[in-house]
Amino acid sequence: MPLKYLTTADGLPQNSINCIHQDRKGFFWIGTNGGLARFDGYEFVNFTKEKDLPRNEILDFLETRGGDFWLATKGGLIKFTPEEKFTTGR
Repeated sequence: MPLKYLTTADGLPQNSINCIHQDRKGFFWIGTNGGLARFDGYEFVNFTKEKDLPRNEILDFLETRGGDFWLATKGGLIKFTPEEKFTTGR
């Protein structure tokens, strides 16, 4: 298979990637220091502090059985729900 490098020119919030996860629906979630990105194989949807997140630095994350994500940031945990609502978990 051919390889393609995806960068900010393709829609990533930042070129440096901290973590990648494929969810149960097949989306790829990419954590960067510039925010969280969802990739469907064609385009990115970005979640950032300017739009949706309390923090941009996504270091790691975990998907729960219920389909929620816990995002690990430098400032603590963020619970991300499929409805794109964010709450801090301190």
